[in-house]
Parts: sequence; C-alpha cells; structure tokens
Amino acid sequence: MDLRVQKTHEAIREQFLYLRATAPLTKIRVSAICERAKINKTTFYRRYLDVYDLSDQIEGQVLAELMSDWDGSLCLFTDPNRFIDGLFRALRKRERVINILFRDRMEALISKFEDALLALYLRESDSARDAIRLSFVVGGASRVFLNGKYDYNTDSKVLADILTRISARTTA
Repeated sequence: MDLRVQKTHEAIREQFLYLRATAPLTKIRVSAICERAKINKTTFYRRYLDVYDLSDQIEGQVLAELMSDWDGSLCLFTDPNRFIDGLFRALRKRERVINILFRDRMEALISKFEDALLALYLRESDSARDAIRLSFVVGGASRVFLNGKYDYNTDSKVLADILTRISARTTA
C-alpha cells in the first residue's frame, strides 16, 4: 500500500476513534472525521460508504487482530485454562479500542465475537446437537468475558471448571 494512502487510512481511523470516544456512533459525521483528518470527503468515500461502514471495518480489524493474537483460541475444550488466559491477554491488549468502539454497543461485540469463535470451532460435519451445544458454550463464555463483570483473578478458575465439565459432555 502506498505510504500516503496508509497515512490517510490511519488518520481517518485515529480521528474516528477520537470522536467515537466522546460521542455515540449515530452522532458522528463524515464531515467531522474529514475535517479532523485533514482530508476531503471524496477521499473518505473512496474507501468507506459512511461512518457505519468505517466503524464496521475497524471493528472487523480489531476482532481479526484479537483472534490472530490469541494464544489458546483453539483450546476451548482441550485446555480451558489456556483458552481463558489467552483470551484475557488478547482482550487486555485491545481494551482501550474495544471500549471506544463498543461502549454503547456491547451486544454487537458479543455477537461478532460469538461468530468468530463459532467459525473457529463449528464444522460442516457437526450434528445439529453439537452445533447447538457449541453455540451455548460460546455464547455463554462470550457474555462472561465481554459484559464487564468478569474478574479474571477470582473467576477464571470457576470458568475453566465449567468449561471442562461442559467439554466432557460436548465431546461425548
């Protein structure tokens, strides 16, 4: 990617996150992003449809980075402690940007996170029963981690125990 294009994308992202930190998504205007990033609207619209598309693309990038950086993402049933530790570290690394992007849209984060985990674990050969079980586990684990009430130091062992018990039933 051309360095100028890369810098423009970074400026758009940076200014969007700045505005998003103080305002709901519905109140952010393309003109405000462009003014702060010192670009014209044509430049913005070459890459994005609107602020919702920009937000969605940034959210996708952050989630993809989280998933690729998450050591233990494939250990949900085989090593729940590693799964939890890796997820916690990956979330902490991106905590600031996640809090900005999803501060008033936690359900959207949970939904995207569930979709990403299901994509990792769900296979076409899985029975409907296995798919439903997996959806319950992933949905429950996602909500525990992402609803802001999870305390890693006190709850990680409880969660690992629950995942271990569920995995024994899931693999049976």
